[in-house]
Amino acid sequence: MDSLKELWPGLNIVHGKPRHSQSQGSVERANRDVEDMLMTWRSEHKTRTWSQGLRFVQYMKNRALHAGIKRSPYEAMFGVPARVGLERTGLPTDLCHLLQDENDLEQALEGMYQASDRSDHEEDSEDDIPPSSHVEEVNTRQEAIAAERAAAKEGLVQQAKRMKRNSDAQFPPPAIGTTVSVPIPDVDRAKLNSRSMLARVLRVTENGLYELGTKNGRLKQLYAQSQFTVCAETFIEEGDVPQTTVSLRSAATQQSLDTGGHGQGFVRCNCTKGCSPNNCSCGRKGTLCNSKCHSASSCTNK
Repeated sequence: MDSLKELWPGLNIVHGKPRHSQSQGSVERANRDVEDMLMTWRSEHKTRTWSQGLRFVQYMKNRALHAGIKRSPYEAMFGVPARVGLERTGLPTDLCHLLQDENDLEQALEGMYQASDRSDHEEDSEDDIPPSSHVEEVNTRQEAIAAERAAAKEGLVQQAKRMKRNSDAQFPPPAIGTTVSVPIPDVDRAKLNSRSMLARVLRVTENGLYELGTKNGRLKQLYAQSQFTVCAETFIEEGDVPQTTVSLRSAATQQSLDTGGHGQGFVRCNCTKGCSPNNCSCGRKGTLCNSKCHSASSCTNK
């Protein structure tokens, strides 16, 4: 990534948040599409060397129509549609239609290369100032590229506005003080812990994101309307939310401890022999050993 940044100074690397649907959803969808296309390519060619198909998948993705920008990524980048087949060789379109066999193709390519060599030789013998026609061609191409990129950007803006309207219609904005239910990711809770957590809407930012507070503290992450469910009743009052700031995992762990659980996961010991309530971590915490602790049969803390 550092090398890519050096080669492309205008590149802006944006770091997404883990398990954050707004920033990771499109990336995960793109990765799934690439995996499906690679699987199809491997099946057709009956090979396990999937890396050889990456260039074909890349070209197919770049020349496919994008619903948001209303054009292919290749066209948005270079200002012209991606060329396929003999058009990629630089041969004129009229000449491509006249080719009948490989001999005609070899003669056409040979003539094109000879003409290119003569043109290079003539340019070397002349001044270094390019002809005006060449400058006009370059300017025209740059204007076409700029126009395509501007149209692609406008398409993405319209798509974002449309998605925002649909989200607002499906998830009405909650008022300040409303109680909401926030889902807890599987990695932040034990299997027998609650799948959600009650929180109170504290404020709304200028970007339409919500700050939520639980009985264990204010959550660090800001949430969109689609990331929680509004409750019909008020279960958390303003005085129930402390001023401390905590992560969702810490709040979920504390909620598990308050309801008789063991935090993020199960309490377990690693006793190898002679496990008893007095010399193992489970016994000192007042809990019995479970199937995740050890396989010793001499355990007396069961």
